[in-house]
Amino acid sequence: MCAVDDPEIFVFDADGRLRVAAMSGGVHCHVPDRTLIGRLNVPEAVADISWGGAKLNRLFIAAETSPRPVVMSATGAHPSGPGRRPRAGPAA
Repeated sequence: MCAVDDPEIFVFDADGRLRVAAMSGGVHCHVPDRTLIGRLNVPEAVADISWGGAKLNRLFIAAETSPRPVVMSATGAHPSGPGRRPRAGPAA
C-alpha cells in the first residue's frame, strides 16, 4: 500500500479510512481505494498508533521519545469493525 519504511501498524477510523504509522514518514491516511489523502507530520519516528479517549477521537501516537496524543475530527472504528455497532446481548 505504501512505500514508506515498510509500515506495519495501522488502525481504521469510523468511516473506513486507514491510518498507517509510517515510521519516519509520520502517520498517513488512506481511503479504501488506497489513495493517500492526508499525512500527519511527526518530528520523531512513529512506532505505534491507537484510537482512544471517551469519544474515540484521540489518535495516540507512540513516537521515538514521547507519546503524542492528537485530537482528531475523525473517530476511531469500534472494535467490532468500521461503521458497526456491537450486538445487543441476550435479554436478562
